[in-house]
Amino acid sequence: MKLKAQALQCNGLQLPPRANHGAAAVSADRIVVVGGEDDDLALGDAYLGTIRDNEVTWEAVGGDFEARQGLGTVVHDNKVLAFGGADLMSYASGVDTLDLSSGGGSWEKAKTTGAGPSQRVYSGVAKEGECVYVHGGFDGVEHLNDTWMLDLRTMGWECLQQHDAEGTAPVPVSQHQLVSSDGRLVRIGGETSGLMGGETFCGVDVMPSDLVGGKCWEAVQGSVQEKFRRSSHAACVL
Repeated sequence: MKLKAQALQCNGLQLPPRANHGAAAVSADRIVVVGGEDDDLALGDAYLGTIRDNEVTWEAVGGDFEARQGLGTVVHDNKVLAFGGADLMSYASGVDTLDLSSGGGSWEKAKTTGAGPSQRVYSGVAKEGECVYVHGGFDGVEHLNDTWMLDLRTMGWECLQQHDAEGTAPVPVSQHQLVSSDGRLVRIGGETSGLMGGETFCGVDVMPSDLVGGKCWEAVQGSVQEKFRRSSHAACVL
């Protein structure tokens, strides 16, 4: 498959510059961008972009919320869910939600049950069916390799795999991407602590389709590992 990128012309309001933000598709022609940072200043805003032909029209939505960068964002039933992130050394936890169907809605802290993942930044977040998965990240001290599931029907958290600082299945990681495909979770790239200090890059790992029962990540073998060693990238399923 050959892909061709094309720059979209902005119609009206410009999206303010940013990096390390959250973004997700709302529908076939709408996307949402949440938070991020501009020259080390964490942002607490959100914008909805509507794409028509080769143009994108942006509108600010939700008002202000807790400024942060390195957060994960998904959309379910027209509702934005934001996970984690940090502003300097202040790390966020819990789930923030914004209902786009209500027009002038505002951000709310979701009521969830269960312990849930700890505070972290640069985790991988993906939605599969009626569940959202959070994996890895950095908590200010170390990279993480735990995996959590939030059931959107009950808003209850379940830990699928506890953090293991010495673990290799998979190695602790942050600044990676997590996507879902055919009932599997796929972890792509990211950074982890090297044996001699500093950072090394990871390849591709997969959690099989029996997500709850298997609870076991498997490294993809072969040349694909070297091709995908990277961090701070974007990834999606087509």
